[in-house]
Amino acid sequence: GLKIFTSLRLRFQDFLADAYENGYAEEKPIYYSSRKELWIQHCYEPFLKWANDNLNSSHCLCLQEIEGGGITWAKIKTLEEAKVGSWKFIIPLVKDK
Repeated sequence: GLKIFTSLRLRFQDFLADAYENGYAEEKPIYYSSRKELWIQHCYEPFLKWANDNLNSSHCLCLQEIEGGGITWAKIKTLEEAKVGSWKFIIPLVKDK
């Protein structure tokens, strides 16, 4: 989950090369031409792959709140699992074909 964000370290490698390095890579460091490219390749693409592999239209995002308002947490459940419990909001997850 959040490990991908907490383990990410940005380092400006060389102002002439404008390179960003994933300093926690297990093997040889990977250099990116921009911070945006690093985030897309290191965070967004793996998350997108996970979502495409694990989520489908039978899943939903269940949001809960504490007394007095304010969403405090969310959980991904199947539509059947979401029927149990008192959720503030249930948002269907739709996967494009």
